[in-house]
Amino acid sequence: MSVRVSLVCACILATGVLGAGVVGAEELGPEQARAFVVGKLFSYTCFEGTAGMGRIFADGSVVGTIRIHVRALGGIAFYAMLPRGKARL
Repeated sequence: MSVRVSLVCACILATGVLGAGVVGAEELGPEQARAFVVGKLFSYTCFEGTAGMGRIFADGSVVGTIRIHVRALGGIAFYAMLPRGKARL
């Protein structure tokens, strides 16, 4: 019985020590957030059914598609773009 209790205590201790490094999350600064977002392809879905994907560029321009969930349009995807400076990073 004492071997079983010792083994359980050792497992709990090892989990706590090994898990401590995973828990340490950090905040992103403005430049780190910009590096994370710029040039990546993102997809999105809104609660009312609008969906699409797009890419944000370093100058603040955005290019992608949008599919508006409207019965009359039948879910057709439209090309969309925003000129530079519109996405504030």
